[in-house]
Amino acid sequence: MNNTIEYKGGFPMSKTISQSEYIRNYDDLTARLELYDELKKGLDDIEAGRVHSEEEVNAMLDAMFEGYNLK
Repeated sequence: MNNTIEYKGGFPMSKTISQSEYIRNYDDLTARLELYDELKKGLDDIEAGRVHSEEEVNAMLDAMFEGYNLK
């Protein structure tokens, strides 16, 4: 069984890569796209004003962990 896939990266180049390399490249690409999607969501939140100041976050955490000696 031949475990290679003919991958055409654009004219005039083509490269034969192994199936595992193809899967690794695909996984890398999808992970990068997921990261960009999450970054876009964060930037959209900032633009829409869905943010908390450091003081607000600290107050929420202090209330959440009241009674614990974390400082």
